[in-house]
Amino acid sequence: METAASTNASSSEEAAAKKKTERSLGQWAFDTIIYGGIINTTVFIASIAATYLTSYGRQFAGESKSLVASFARFMNGRGEYLDKKLLEKGWAKTPAAAEDMRMVAFSFLDGTVVSMLAKPLEALRNPIARFVDKKFSDKPVDEATYHNEPKQSWGSIFGGRLVTFAAVITTYFGLRSLHVKSGDSFKNMNEALFADPGKKLGQKLAGISWVKDNFPNLSNEKSIINLPGLFRVGLFEAFYTTLCTLGLYSVSRGLARLFGKESRESLMPPALAPQGVTASGESRGEAMLEVPVQKDTKSVEPLATVDKPQTRVHNIMQTDRQVTVTQSQLSGV
Repeated sequence: METAASTNASSSEEAAAKKKTERSLGQWAFDTIIYGGIINTTVFIASIAATYLTSYGRQFAGESKSLVASFARFMNGRGEYLDKKLLEKGWAKTPAAAEDMRMVAFSFLDGTVVSMLAKPLEALRNPIARFVDKKFSDKPVDEATYHNEPKQSWGSIFGGRLVTFAAVITTYFGLRSLHVKSGDSFKNMNEALFADPGKKLGQKLAGISWVKDNFPNLSNEKSIINLPGLFRVGLFEAFYTTLCTLGLYSVSRGLARLFGKESRESLMPPALAPQGVTASGESRGEAMLEVPVQKDTKSVEPLATVDKPQTRVHNIMQTDRQVTVTQSQLSGV
């Protein structure tokens, strides 16, 4: 009997725990819109601009003395400096290898600044998820579903970005170690997947007669905007930015869940707090709220005065007597 009851209780607890961990439509919608849409797109555009200027900033600036042109030259200068150091230290064997490594390094650094946008957006997770669930979900959502979401911090966001960078570096060098035949030579996978296709797409676009007639400054590699170079950077960033966004989302949530359990429980309403933990941190059979008791009983006033039984009977008799007198007086009137 006891065993059956305990088994049923255990099954109920497991079912409740499973129910609380199920994510709602609103939460999946938030992840898709915020990470897949806003963050990934913003980082992608910013990284393309920064990486392009790091490679072609002087060409973009031309002879201009404007603030934008000065910024473009600065971005190009940092790229040239890193290329030089990579070749001097022997970390890159060829200028092309130095260029690729520089693109990965600055793409990560520039993207990290923009990806910090995830922290303030995470504060909107539950309000947006609740709104979507209320409008589009066909079944009620347990409130515990929202409270069980890991609470992101600056540390989890930045930590997720660092771990992701390790994955990006591993992917980059892994692709660079693989070679495919291209004509009479062999090229590494980074060149075969991003550099060569990007340059070909840019050259094809620049060769369109309409582009030549209306945008003559885009029709050759010496123009203000180098289309082959821009498309090469675009394909490179499309792949690695998406990889970074996926890593940021999964790793940062994992870090927040791993190190943020205490903060999550402190934000939960008492009815949703996990059993076995009290406000003082002691382990109990059920969630309890401990109320401090005042030890100085002299200063504590009694909550109520309780009459003795005899006194209550006497009061009732007196009340009946008064009522009788009142009725007799009324009869005599």
